[in-house]
Amino acid sequence: MKKAGKQLIVVILILTLSLSLALNVFAGNACKQISGSSNGSCTFTVETGNVFLLSEKITFDQDKGVLGYRNWVHDYQTKKAYDSFTISYQKKGSSEIKTKTMDGGSCSIKLDPYSTYTVTVTPSNAQMLQINHWTWGSICGWESPATWRVKSTRGIDLCG
Repeated sequence: MKKAGKQLIVVILILTLSLSLALNVFAGNACKQISGSSNGSCTFTVETGNVFLLSEKITFDQDKGVLGYRNWVHDYQTKKAYDSFTISYQKKGSSEIKTKTMDGGSCSIKLDPYSTYTVTVTPSNAQMLQINHWTWGSICGWESPATWRVKSTRGIDLCG
């Protein structure tokens, strides 16, 4: 009988530990309020926790904006397009700044556990878009800017 009691206690402890880890992994999006557009940069702070056996990460996604341009015969036209955003992130206490480019629908960055990061999302400039889309002609600017947002997080305790 004592053996069955000990086994029950072990099972309860294992279930409790598993549930607490699962809640951390499947917790809601800690950064759902963070978003921006092609109109300017956005900087925010992230604090990571620890996700057992998985890495801490933030996934960004973006929606196309409407870009005005003059084609090669100088007719004004518009086109739905993604912007090219540079995501820079720096761990507190480190001088290293890592960067990643999001020039399509989405991208993710992986972070160290139990750390604080400063994350900056910066849109491209028109010259960069001109190089990437040289077949369009001359870019005039955004009629409706491309927008981005934090789509999901894993192992992130706080965003602000």
